[in-house]
Amino acid sequence: QILEFGKEAFRLYNARRTPGSSTKRVQYGHAGKPFALVQDSLEGMVPREHMRDASQVPGINLGQRAVNNTMGSLSLALEVEQAELARNPDNYDNDHKVDLASAQWTDDNNNPCKDIRTGQEAVRESIGMDANTLLLSAKGFAAMRENPYVLERFKYTSKDSITAAMIAALLDIDKVEVGKAVSADANDKFSDVWG
Repeated sequence: QILEFGKEAFRLYNARRTPGSSTKRVQYGHAGKPFALVQDSLEGMVPREHMRDASQVPGINLGQRAVNNTMGSLSLALEVEQAELARNPDNYDNDHKVDLASAQWTDDNNNPCKDIRTGQEAVRESIGMDANTLLLSAKGFAAMRENPYVLERFKYTSKDSITAAMIAALLDIDKVEVGKAVSADANDKFSDVWG
């Protein structure tokens, strides 16, 4: 089961007592939701004849390449599922989503730091803890790095390109992850997994 903890740790309890009187007790519990594990499987095949021929050329290991490509395919499929889950607005209540369609960070008048801080505050108000990770799409990260508000913050501190670690420090977030994965459809057209 997936454990879910209640909000007991955030409640205010009357813990005051007189000397010698009984202490009050609190109990913290959890609830569980059922879940199911799925299993994915792929085989990377290399004909023996191809392996034999490739072994005559230095630096070519078709077996290793087959394993790496197969693992890459499985990892990409998992990331696509994770991105679909994370990007689905129906998975969030109304307090945890903001429509930024009209506030594109490529527009010089929009401030991505302000938008993100609004989201951070919504998370803190809802769960009682600060957000510790920010996930940006590759396009969102590129737009944020070039936004004048962000560039201004780093103008006098660094000549380097703005990195995810620098954005994390600017926003006081533990980690900024950039979703750079791409997938190809049946027509071999590439698209960004994270939007």
